[in-house]
Amino acid sequence: MNPPLPAVPWPFDRSLKKLPKACDEWLGYESNCSEEGIAKVQAYLDEPGIVRGKLVMPLKRIGHYYSIAACDAYFRSSADDLSRFLNWSIAFGSLYYRALGTFAVMYPKAGASYPIPLWDSNRAVGPCLLSQWPAAEAGAYFLIRNVEIDQDYIPDPKHRRYREGTNDTFYAYFLADAFGIPSHYQSATPLVTAYRQLLEHWRTDDPEIFQRVMREAATFHITRSKPGTDKNTYEFETAVDRVFPPELLAVQAIRQRLGLPAFEAGHPLVDAPWAVIQHLPAAAPHPLAVALEARMRQDYPLFR
Repeated sequence: MNPPLPAVPWPFDRSLKKLPKACDEWLGYESNCSEEGIAKVQAYLDEPGIVRGKLVMPLKRIGHYYSIAACDAYFRSSADDLSRFLNWSIAFGSLYYRALGTFAVMYPKAGASYPIPLWDSNRAVGPCLLSQWPAAEAGAYFLIRNVEIDQDYIPDPKHRRYREGTNDTFYAYFLADAFGIPSHYQSATPLVTAYRQLLEHWRTDDPEIFQRVMREAATFHITRSKPGTDKNTYEFETAVDRVFPPELLAVQAIRQRLGLPAFEAGHPLVDAPWAVIQHLPAAAPHPLAVALEARMRQDYPLFR
C-alpha cells in the first residue's frame, strides 16, 4: 500500500518562497482564465474537415492556466485540486507538444515545428510525472524525432531551434535511453556538467551516487529558474517547471517504472513534490483533452 500524502502544509524548496503569492495574484486577474482557449479549441473541433494546426497556441494557453492553478493548489496543500489541475495541465501541454511533433514529422523540411527553445521540451516529459506512460513515450518519440530533424535540416548549431548543451539535449539522450528509442542525434555542444553526470548515473543502485548527481542537477535547475530578459532566456521560467522540476521528477518516475531502487534525491526541490505527486487521488480527465486526442488520432495517422 502506498504511503499517505505528507502532512500539511506541504514543504517546498526555499527558492520558491515568492511563488505562492505570485500564483495567487496571477489567478486573481480576471483576464487570466482558461475559458477563451477552451472555446477556441472547441470551435476548431466543430469545424468540418481535419482539425487545423493553429489550435496549438490556445492549447498551450489552456495548459499554462492549469499549470498556475496546480502550483497554487500545491501551495495550499489541496490534494484534490492539485490532482485535477496538474493532470489537466500535463494533458494539454502534452497534446500541444505531440501536435507540434506530428506536424514536424509530416513536414520535416519546414524545421522542427517551431518549438520554443528550452521550454517546449518540458511539456514533452510532463506525463512522466504522473506515470502516464503512453503519452510520456509519445512525447519522448516526438522530442527525439524533432531534435533529429533540427540537426539534419539545420547544419549550423547556432541556428537550430532546440538549444544544445542543456535541458533539450539532456531530454533527447535521457528519453532515448529510458524508452529504448533509437536515435542518431548528437549534440554539437557538450552537456553542462550537472546533466552529463545525471545522464551517466541515473540508473545507479548506489544511493550516495544518485543523491550526489541529483543534488547537483537540482542546484543547476535553481540557477536557471528565474524570469528571462531581452538578452537571456532560462529553461525553467514558468512556475510549474520551478515547483515541479520536470527533468528531475521524470528521472524519479522512470526509475520507479523500471523497478530501480527508490532513493530520495537529497534535495527538497525534488523530494518535496515527489512525495506528493506519486500519492495524489485520481482525477477525471478534462473532456476537451479527451475529445481532442481522439480527433487527432482520427485526422492524423502519425499522431501518437
